[in-house]
Parts: sequence; structure tokens; C-alpha cells
Amino acid sequence: MLRLRNTGICLYGDFISEDGESCFHYHPTKRSHSVAESYCEGRQGEIVSKVPELVYVSKKTDVLPYAVWKKPDVDFDLSEEIANFCQCHTISEERTWRTNCKAELPFICKYPSITVRSHCQEWKQPSGYGIRVHDDPKTWEEARLHCLEEGGDLAKIDNADQNSFIHNSVSNFPTWFGAKKVNDGGFRWTDGSAVGDYHPPDSYHYRRSEIFTAWHSDTDLSRNGSCLTIFVKKWAPVDCNRKLPYVCRKDI
Repeated sequence: MLRLRNTGICLYGDFISEDGESCFHYHPTKRSHSVAESYCEGRQGEIVSKVPELVYVSKKTDVLPYAVWKKPDVDFDLSEEIANFCQCHTISEERTWRTNCKAELPFICKYPSITVRSHCQEWKQPSGYGIRVHDDPKTWEEARLHCLEEGGDLAKIDNADQNSFIHNSVSNFPTWFGAKKVNDGGFRWTDGSAVGDYHPPDSYHYRRSEIFTAWHSDTDLSRNGSCLTIFVKKWAPVDCNRKLPYVCRKDI
């Protein structure tokens, strides 16, 4: 029987909470309290209020700011609030204090993680091969290692039917499959064969190509990442260190 499970994932490369229910977005650029608040609300979230969460995110970032904005927690007595002054927190000194709301500080937004419900733990078997979708996020290299441990590899996509089958099997989220940029700037499958080059859809080479590809029309290989994802049947390169769902394939 095919089993389903839910998991939390964060967009934009943000940090997921230890319980998987929330995401944290660290904004290093200094902003006033009102601008920071509006920015977080735009992400369907709010400025972080709990000190342990501030400390958790600070350990995930490369730079530890002197202070960040902090939303008053439930125990904060609003009657003590001074007009035009807002809470902030000095992580290194473990101290919460007030400063003018118009001052500019870095901040951290907290928003609900995205629930991904997808197939897992069962090999689906179209003709000649099987695929298994994993919704526990991993980097591209971590995902490949897991696929190899299962006796397969990150999925290779040979034709439009396979592309559609894999698209219909994965969750509605960018998902790793088995292609990566090599030293010459081109992409290769994990078996060493070449991935068809990207050509704009209206180009001569696109119409004449005999190798199946499904590049996203906005692909810019000079700027984007080095590992391929599939999303809405289209391929796009992404930073290999992002943690994403992935799809394994093995011969049956």
C-alpha cells in the first residue's frame, strides 16, 4: 500500500524550526521596526518574540548581529511600554531592552512551514524501472547518497512520458533529480551521459534537438545553481546545498 505523510519545508532557503512547524527568515539589512513588521507580515509571519528562537537562528547564521528587533512576548506588560519605543534583543548578552522604533536593526521573521504531502517509502513501477519519492529535505549530494544506499540513484529522465510520470509522483515543490553541472559548464546525468543543452523555445536548435529536455524558459545557466530540480514538469538549476525533496530511480 502507498503511504502518505506530511512534512514541513521552508521556502527561500530559510531555517526550519526543530519541530518542523515554523520557518525563520533572517534579514541582515537594518530596517525600522515598522518596516520590519510589514516585511514579516508580507511573508504571512511576524517578528520573532521568543528568545530561544532568536538564539536558535543566530547559531544558523554566519554573522551574529549585536541586536535584532523582538516582538513582545505574551508575558510583556504593555502598560510599561514607552511611546515610540520598541523591544529589541542583544543575543550575545542575553538581554532584552527598548530603543526608538525608528532606529534600524536586523530582524528575524517567523512564519508557518509549508506542509508537503507526498508519496514516500514505496517504489512506483512504470515499465522497466521504479521510482521512489522522498519528502525529507536533503542537499543534492545527501539525496544522491540516500538513493545509492537504496540500490538506485537520483532519477534520470529520458523522455516526456518519464518526465510526466515523475512530475505526477512528486509533491508540488521543486524536487531534486539526477543531473548536475560539470567543469565544462554543461550538465550530466549521474550515469555520466550528457543532458541536452538549454536552447530558447523559439530557437532553431530547440526545434532540431533529438535529446529530450524540459528546461524552464527563464533558465539562465550563467547565474543559476549547479543541480537540477523538476517543478511543474520543468527543469531548473538550483544551489546544490539547498535542502529539497528528491526522487530516486532504479532498474526493476
